[in-house]
Amino acid sequence: MNVRTLLSKLASVTVLRLGVAALGFGLFWLLSHQLSATELGGFSVLMNTFLLLQVLPLLGLHVHLIREVAARPEQQAREISHALAFASPFAVLLGIGVCLYGLVAADAALRLPFVLLGLAMLPTAWTLVAESALIGREQLRVLTWVNVLESAWRLGGAGLAIWQGWGLSGVFAMFLAGRVFSAALYAQWGGLPTPKASMVTRVGLRLYLTQAPTYLAIGLVSAACSRLDMLLLSHLRGLEDVGVYAAAAKLYEASLMVSTMALMIVYPVLARLFASDRAQFATMLARCVRWGLLLGVPLVLIGMAVAPVLVHVLYVPKLWGAAPVLQALLLAAWLMAMDQLLSGTTLAAQAQRHDLQAMVVGLITLLALLMVLSPALGPLGTAWAVVAGLALRVLWRIRWAQAYLQLPGLLSQASRLALAASASVAAFWAVNTGEVLTLTSPVLQTVMALAVGLLVHAAVAVLTGAFDARHRHDWAAWRQPVRHAPEVLS
Repeated sequence: MNVRTLLSKLASVTVLRLGVAALGFGLFWLLSHQLSATELGGFSVLMNTFLLLQVLPLLGLHVHLIREVAARPEQQAREISHALAFASPFAVLLGIGVCLYGLVAADAALRLPFVLLGLAMLPTAWTLVAESALIGREQLRVLTWVNVLESAWRLGGAGLAIWQGWGLSGVFAMFLAGRVFSAALYAQWGGLPTPKASMVTRVGLRLYLTQAPTYLAIGLVSAACSRLDMLLLSHLRGLEDVGVYAAAAKLYEASLMVSTMALMIVYPVLARLFASDRAQFATMLARCVRWGLLLGVPLVLIGMAVAPVLVHVLYVPKLWGAAPVLQALLLAAWLMAMDQLLSGTTLAAQAQRHDLQAMVVGLITLLALLMVLSPALGPLGTAWAVVAGLALRVLWRIRWAQAYLQLPGLLSQASRLALAASASVAAFWAVNTGEVLTLTSPVLQTVMALAVGLLVHAAVAVLTGAFDARHRHDWAAWRQPVRHAPEVLS
């Protein structure tokens, strides 16, 4: 792969992530200004239901399809035909299930939107197959523009629906039309082979069914970890609280783009090092963990100081209660960045089973804490449950890395760094809420809380040995090439 091709693919991924994220936030921002908190909560529940279900028609086998199309391009027509034949009945079942839930169990205002969402699962089967095949063929430009166009359609369609007074039903009618529109674009201009029933065999379908349980387990656990918070909150507290939580969650999801794009750079390096130099692989991972856990906290504290201003600028007063929720979720964003790094490590080391174990541990913790904290504290309790589930997941992965890569002391150092992080966040929260010190100026109060949080973090890190000789050694090693680098004359 030449540099121009690599840059083209990287540009496509960047446009996809930034464009879809910006349009998605634009849609939420528009609805947050036009709908009540309860209606906004209903929209968030519906969208999270779709995001939870959209990869299920293939039962997680989109990963298998991507790999097969990439490895055996001459068989792609056969694979696409089998994938669509396999996904279609499950898409129908999911669609029927969502429609029935909407008609029987959903609030009256959400019944028709749920039916429209269920109908959207039908074109989603083909969309999922087409996008997986395009990724396998490394044709990211087509996928990028179709996703951006669909996101733009959702934003414009929602604006039209609200302007015409059609409410959530109109918003999701436009959503259904967007799904059909994307499926038609992939069929007509995706450049993919046309699926044919004559290519489908029982043996091929049986192979898909045999592989489905493992992939489905990973897909379900992953989806549940990322979507369960909002769906459970809707049942434990109600749609108004979901609207407040969703306002913070949208900004949290935007913050994850930075770590996701950074992982695109780090992961290939890790994979290459694992294959060529296992010792260097372990050294690099330990270094990333040490510094990521140490430096992430000051960034989180700065974000927590800015969060209330951001929420007040972007949202209407009815959603200003999202500020403390966002402050907690910024901790989750930092932990998610560490989790993505360690998850990439397990994949590079071909340790998928451990990856699944870590996610199950995190999911169980999340579920248990949601049941306790969400009813008592509402959106803020939900955010802290997400933080705790991610923290345990990260520690579980670090424990594996210490044993598998023979990195003695990594878990104990991570635990000390976690103690420093907890102390600094608690100090920030106590000062910022006025529990320790009350000042007349909110800005001065926040600045004082930030200063105290940073000082507590530094002090606890030094006193507990979380910041130790290994950090100083890393720093000296990084500075050494700069000191001895020859001068370059211009």
